[in-house]
Amino acid sequence: MSQRQHRTERMRGILALLAAAAAFALCLAMPAQALADDAASSQSIYRLFNQWSGEHLFTASKTEYDGLVKIGWNGEGVAWTAPAGGDSPVYRLYNPYSGDHHYTRDRGEYDHLGSLGWNQEGAAFQSAGEDGAPVYRLYNPWLTVGTHLFTTDKAEYDHLGTLGWHQEDIAWYGLKADSPQVVATGAFGKGCTWTLDNQGTLTVSPTDGVSGTMSSLGEAIGGKVNLNDVKAVYIAKGVKAPQDSRFLFADLALLGVICLGYTEDAVLGIVRLVGIVSLVLGITKFVDVFINKMKDPALVSAGVVEVVLGLILTLAPDAFIVIVFIILGIAVIGCGITAVEESKEGTGTHDKVVGICDIVLGAIMAIAPFAFINAIGIISGLALLVAGSTQILASMKMPEESFAKKR
Repeated sequence: MSQRQHRTERMRGILALLAAAAAFALCLAMPAQALADDAASSQSIYRLFNQWSGEHLFTASKTEYDGLVKIGWNGEGVAWTAPAGGDSPVYRLYNPYSGDHHYTRDRGEYDHLGSLGWNQEGAAFQSAGEDGAPVYRLYNPWLTVGTHLFTTDKAEYDHLGTLGWHQEDIAWYGLKADSPQVVATGAFGKGCTWTLDNQGTLTVSPTDGVSGTMSSLGEAIGGKVNLNDVKAVYIAKGVKAPQDSRFLFADLALLGVICLGYTEDAVLGIVRLVGIVSLVLGITKFVDVFINKMKDPALVSAGVVEVVLGLILTLAPDAFIVIVFIILGIAVIGCGITAVEESKEGTGTHDKVVGICDIVLGAIMAIAPFAFINAIGIISGLALLVAGSTQILASMKMPEESFAKKR
């Protein structure tokens, strides 16, 4: 083996180790909080106006909103979007003498008004964090009903200020306009809930927030939502798969990403990295063929496959990553079979080990459901680790041909 061949073999081993590190990084270094706890958990806050009393009323209940519209209130639609859960409640009070409603995030104000005879109606909805959309509070000292108004419209806030309303600054916060909003939800499996937001994210979470076992998503949401609207699936912590997991995502095969506790960008980033590694591995095979003069048809074929798939994984649109990953798995199986066949011709035990690792890795990539991508990453990482270490050790142990003899 020449020095160039030694360097090439070592490079392949090092690249395999880098790919193994990337697979482990996916499992250990990039956890993300499930969207079920944040982005997909929201509710609309509706605004109504009573033209006879002059009061504005705000409610998270669509039933209350529709009921008041039927008896003559003007329905003004969605005023803002609030988190569906949290620890920053906005309280609602009712004055039985004037018929007025009031809203406050200040527990002291809530309790004080309660002591003055206002009916305390509890938490009406939640406030978002200070990075959300501000909800402004105004006060009209000339009115006895509808004395307070709450709005996210800064122009309305400023205009009413010019008309004599007291501008009382920010009362609380809603979610920003670009935050995902739930458009459909339902229960399925044993103790699981699914929600679909307006950005195409389908979130599966335990109904009790602790534990649940999911069933086929296609059967659960089929007929309730358009499957073409589903762009990604996020599985929250605590969700378990049933014993027979073959059909969990049977009707969602063309999804861009299905992942367990990881952001879509993290998964796609790892896929792109694997594409770069595949591209470089293919190039090293071409170096063997054209520079080291290793005229081996199998080596040429493997190089072509790795270069083409590397380009696809690196450049393909996100929506086709899952399909490309399956194709890549099949190609890796082919490379593994080639390596095992070469080992039978006396090329060395390391070729057989690398081939077996490639077959295992390819089978996982092509068959395993993406919902269990953390387990896939661990097994794939181990396979790549063994393959890379074997190649490096083989390159160190095999004797080098002297350049003098060649000449």
